[in-house]
Formats: sequence, C-alpha cells, structure tokens
Amino acid sequence: MNTGQQAGSEKSSPKPRTKNLGRKAWLVGEKAFQLMRDFGVTPTPNNYQLWYAFVLGENKDLFHELEALIAETKGGPTDGLCAQLFDKYFGENEEARLIQQTNSRVHGELEKLLAQLRTAEDDTQRFGNTMEGYSGSLAKVTDLDSVREMISGIVEEARIMESKSRALEGRLKESRDEIDKLKHNLEAVRAEATTDALTGVGNRKLFDRLLAEYTQAARESDKPLCLIFGDVDHFKTFNDTWGHQIGDHALKLVAHHLKTQIGEAGVATRYGGEEFAVLLPDTVLPTAANMAEQVRQSVSKKAMKSKATGATLGKITMSFGVTCFDPKESPEEFVRRADQALYRAKSEGRNRVVSDPVPSGANPASRDGYRVL
Repeated sequence: MNTGQQAGSEKSSPKPRTKNLGRKAWLVGEKAFQLMRDFGVTPTPNNYQLWYAFVLGENKDLFHELEALIAETKGGPTDGLCAQLFDKYFGENEEARLIQQTNSRVHGELEKLLAQLRTAEDDTQRFGNTMEGYSGSLAKVTDLDSVREMISGIVEEARIMESKSRALEGRLKESRDEIDKLKHNLEAVRAEATTDALTGVGNRKLFDRLLAEYTQAARESDKPLCLIFGDVDHFKTFNDTWGHQIGDHALKLVAHHLKTQIGEAGVATRYGGEEFAVLLPDTVLPTAANMAEQVRQSVSKKAMKSKATGATLGKITMSFGVTCFDPKESPEEFVRRADQALYRAKSEGRNRVVSDPVPSGANPASRDGYRVL
C-alpha cells in the first residue's frame, strides 16, 4: 500500500484525537531525551521541559535561540546554557506556579486551623453550659451521694475537656509546623527564582527589583548608593576558542571573585551574558571603585586550566564602570551612566576600572570626580 492509500485509509477510519495527541507526546518526549543524550545534557525536569518545547517547536524564539546554540557550540549546549534558557523562557512561569501551589497549601492549612478553632469554641461553650447546669443543681442537692455523683460528673467533664484541649494543641502544633515549612519552601522558591542558575549570584530579575528599592531608599535617606558594571574582556573570542563549557567555568570564576570581594557590602548579580552588576548601598564612590579594582586584580591573577588535559588556557580579564547615584536622576539614567563608564574602560584598553564623574546632586561624601584606576 502506498503513502496515499495509507493516508486515505486513515482518513476513512480516523483515530481518536486523544490517542493521536498521546502518540505525538511520546514521540516528542523520546526525541527530547535523545537530543539530551546526544549533547550530554543532564536529564533534569527543567532540561526536559526545555528540550520538549524545542522539539515541539511552538515557541519560535526558544526554538531559534537553541538551534543557534547547537550550531555554534562545540559538543552542544551545556547544562549552564540550558539553565539560562530555562530561566529566560520558563523561570517566571515556574515561580508563579510554585508560589500559587504554596499559597493554596497555606490556605488549606488555615482552613483546617479555623475549623479546629470553631470545634474548640463549641466544646468550650458546651463545657461552660454543663458547668452552669451543675452549678444550678448544686444548690438543690441535700444528700452526700448526690454531691459525690455530681463531683464525679464535673471531674469527668473536666477530663474530657482537658483531653480535647491536648488534642487541639497537638493539631495546632502540626498546622504551625506545616505552615512554617511552607513558609521556608516559599522563601526557597523566591530565592531560587532570583538566583542565576549558572553562577549562583543574583539574576537580572533580582537586580531590577533591588535597583528600584535601593534608589528609592537612597532618595529618602540621602545616603550614597554606588553601582559597578563589570564585563569579561573578549568573552566571545574566549568562547569560540575554548568552547562554552570553559566559558561557563570562566563566568563561575568571575562570580566567585565578585562574591568574595564584595562580601556583605552589596549584592552581586549577573546582568546578562558575560556582564555583571553590583549594587552597593551606603557606599561612597572611592570605596566602590576600590572594590571593583580588587575584583579586577583577583580575576586577572587566576589562570584558567583544562580539567581534561591540565593545559593552561590563559587568563581572563575584566573591565569595570563605577558610578554613584544622583537622587535627581531615574534608575535608568543611573544604569546608563555606569554602562557608559564601562564602555570607556573598554575603549581605553580594557582590563581597567573607570569611575564616572559624580553628578552635582549626589551626596557630597560621594564626590570623587573622574578617575581611572
């Protein structure tokens, strides 16, 4: 039977739509797993979701971006690149789903808690009514046996109430523990949603949120706020020469030095690609510039080596732009000036720190003029 006859036969005896959809899902899933095996991608749920969407092809932007990475990378996209793509295309949806799921569970626990309290209220009301009944009857009792019987009844009612109180206390503790656990899970979800999967520093979402918070706080408190933009020099050439896996390792190295040198003074984030941004509240420009210089020096002293061969791959260097916030400017202008300082560092030879002139409206303690370190 030829293809046309087969198609005609299928048309005359159509298969159920759900069966066709199920077969398509299996085929797409098998292809996704095969691609992950071919490229050495770890079969995590997030990676499977990414590659399933790629094979399905309905998200055109994701398809074309991943297709380009397959074409340009040696050995295919790494887990790090896959994590970046997942964050880009699914991260916010995943965060919203997990938060909604946690909120629903908290709501369920609160409903249980309210039901337990209503039951306890009913029990307390019944106990009070019973005690009032005994109180009214006690005045009419004249013989010892009746008094003894009444006291036994009161003791039994008190015992029942105590037992119910203990049971309620246990249920309340269970609900409290469950809500505490959900609270910690929610905090973990939010932290994960604002962390760059490859480098472990904050992601662009965290930077955008903190930028708005910190600039507003700086306006209200009249305290200095500095911003460092750092970029790995010639990163595309480095990637093309040694491959994306080595490139991922270089980005992890940069993030490590940023976290080490910045410490608790500010928040380091991956702004995008090979570019990093550090927000430094309550920090003057000379201090921020010195921090950038310390990072620059520590990164440039570290030689990259191949784990497979032990061969030295050379050193990486970084360029930095640093500026201080002017309360009269917008957050976008603040970022633009830091980016311009970074551009000057690049154009003046790279592997250096350039501080932007502090605007006249900035905190006087922040002013240090234009400097090149």
